[in-house]
Amino acid sequence: MSHFYGSIQGNKGEATRMGSKASGISGYVQGHYSRIRTGMYEENDYDHGSIVIEGGYSARAGRRIDLGYLNTDALVSHGDDPQVDRELAKARNALAKASELAEKAAGR
Repeated sequence: MSHFYGSIQGNKGEATRMGSKASGISGYVQGHYSRIRTGMYEENDYDHGSIVIEGGYSARAGRRIDLGYLNTDALVSHGDDPQVDRELAKARNALAKASELAEKAAGR
């Protein structure tokens, strides 16, 4: 039985896949130089998600940035808690700042 469901849309149409509690589900989207990989897995009756940024198919340096293994059920059901919301805002701001610094380092 399917516990997870995924979809991706491109110029050839939409493709969907299902995953069970045992298999989980994972996938990625990528450009020439970077890729975002994500997955969902069940652990202790909660859904958890992972997010990884890494080099794409033309990347010379295979840097891997693991953004974590998150209890997505808890974030979605309690994301409106003020303390949780403040921490999520800090995380978004930190990622935006890291992106700005990386752009400057690249000379862009």
